[in-house]
Amino acid sequence: MFTYEIAPVFVLMEQLTLKKMREMVGWPNGEGDGIFSPGGAISNMYSVMIARYKFFPEVKAKGMSAAPRLVLFTSEHSHYSIKKAGAALGFGSENVILLSTDERGRVIPADLEAKIIDAKQKGFVPLLVNATGGSTVYGAFDPINEIADICEKYNLWLHVDGAWGGGLLMSRKHRHKLNGIERANSVTWNPHKMMGVPLQCSAILSHYSIKKAGAALGFGSENVILLSTDERGRVIPADLEAKIIDAKQKGFVPLLVNATGGSTVYGAFDPINEIADICEKYNLWLHVDGAWGGGLLMSRKHRHKLNGIERANSVTWNPHKMMGVPLQCSAILVREKGILAGCNSMCAGYLFQPDKQYDVTYDTGDMAIQCGRHVDIFKFWLMWKAKGTIGFEQHIDKCLDLSQYLYNKIKNREGYQMVFDGVPQHTNVCFWYLPLSLRGMPEGKERWEKLHRVAPKIKALMMESGTTMVGYQPQGQKVNFFRMVISNPAATQSDIDFLINEIERLGHDL
Repeated sequence: MFTYEIAPVFVLMEQLTLKKMREMVGWPNGEGDGIFSPGGAISNMYSVMIARYKFFPEVKAKGMSAAPRLVLFTSEHSHYSIKKAGAALGFGSENVILLSTDERGRVIPADLEAKIIDAKQKGFVPLLVNATGGSTVYGAFDPINEIADICEKYNLWLHVDGAWGGGLLMSRKHRHKLNGIERANSVTWNPHKMMGVPLQCSAILSHYSIKKAGAALGFGSENVILLSTDERGRVIPADLEAKIIDAKQKGFVPLLVNATGGSTVYGAFDPINEIADICEKYNLWLHVDGAWGGGLLMSRKHRHKLNGIERANSVTWNPHKMMGVPLQCSAILVREKGILAGCNSMCAGYLFQPDKQYDVTYDTGDMAIQCGRHVDIFKFWLMWKAKGTIGFEQHIDKCLDLSQYLYNKIKNREGYQMVFDGVPQHTNVCFWYLPLSLRGMPEGKERWEKLHRVAPKIKALMMESGTTMVGYQPQGQKVNFFRMVISNPAATQSDIDFLINEIERLGHDL
């Protein structure tokens, strides 16, 4: 669920539900923003990201170096995800200040104010206070109104973690325990907890607009250096090395190189071995994003396109893409054992006790940024058992054969122009369709401007007629083109023939 055209009913369902939840929080007319996330830990992390963006928007581009020494405040009884968010987003877990509680586990407002004053005197800049609406162990509700008074006094973002207790907003008898929640800037609410909704169902509600943070981890988008590619969309290794040298000369410390195994638009595979040589030379972490192309590892015919992947430090692989596993199913694979736990572990005592009767290395929850996870492995495991590795190989090979069939059909066909020369590396086939009115027009600005409008118009006609749907997009200086991606092994050559005929039928008279 990422564009309206993919899931229109569910997009509207989410918007209406979030609006109703914001109304129940007490925000006028349910105004604000929000999104459902994989769990309360991620929703709480969103709140920290939003607060940082609200007060210090330059961090998004420039990284944490553009911000003062920020600190967060949360109860000593709060969920460990607040501390984990501090670590993950670049604040540092030592800059998450724990607040004292009374015997019932509720934050003591006077302690909050004293610690805000102390932090300011030490040169820190307080940013956010997390109040808990139903703590994990005691089920305690912090005094939100008193905390809100302090936040307003010192101009701090107030987040209420209602992951466990948010459901009480549904009860006229018990919602008073969350009095003051309407004064919060953001709220986490997990219907999958008290309300019995199946896992996972967590919402982050915000009184302000949420903007995607390209620099969520505190590096800053300006410190993500883009590498030049060849005409097929593959990274040019010489450009990588030149930019590493340039960054070092400017005083930066290169950390990671991301090589793509199957790019989103062109389906390009970066030359991993050459990139790995450079990473080893400069002691950099090599990550391979094989989200789209990782499935080719199943194919003896095509896995050579990922040669060198075994030299990576980490790999992303999404079985829910090329391999047809139902959403969501994505894996991060790391060569060094134990580093995930070392990076993310917060040792929450209510879950991860070291003295259990079994081998606690099976407690994988502390390896993740989030807390509870959906059982994504089951659908992949079941499919692998049913299809076998050979079955997945046949699946992959058929999809690439179909993309080759499409390419062969249109590469020299009248009215079609390929976006780049040569056989596609993956199932992405990128092309323009030229209506009759454009075929005799000389190359020039007017022709490209008119061609830019063709793909959107044909797609709209496809959707209105309900026959098929193909994505389009611009890329750099290239005007809108069709990007046909084949990932369903049930498709046939006759389906490809129908697609070509339909494009020509709908676009002929444009």
